[in-house]
Amino acid sequence: MRPPQAAAEAQDVRELSVRLIALLLVLALTGSSPAYAEEKLWRWFVVTQVGDDWEFEKGSARVALSASTFRAELLWDGVNTGLRHSIAGSRQGNRLKVKLSTEGTEQVDFPLEGSYQKRSWKKVDDSVGVETIILFATGMVVGLTRGVRR
Repeated sequence: MRPPQAAAEAQDVRELSVRLIALLLVLALTGSSPAYAEEKLWRWFVVTQVGDDWEFEKGSARVALSASTFRAELLWDGVNTGLRHSIAGSRQGNRLKVKLSTEGTEQVDFPLEGSYQKRSWKKVDDSVGVETIILFATGMVVGLTRGVRR
């Protein structure tokens, strides 16, 4: 039989263990919950005039947008998920002036202009809005979008 002090210490260890397991369970559940997941990824498309036809590309993007700057790395979809296009430039309000460079080509600093918009609505599933960027120049249109979560 255990002395009373040892029994009390064992009880304290059990209670601490239960609390620790409960805390870890709560952290695991909230970390995997959609409400606490990372922000939705940006998706992109580029349509380019090639002779008398159009070429279409799409993928995911990493975007950094501040009050005065815009940067994006457009990544391929599918098997090759590497960098396809890089975009960098300035932002004034919702107006963007940028330059696009395409990896592995001679297309460097192709000038584009466009706009940024953010629309909101009442919550639908886990979405409360959408962000959209449209950039264009003669022979090229670039679109980026992502859903906004609360």
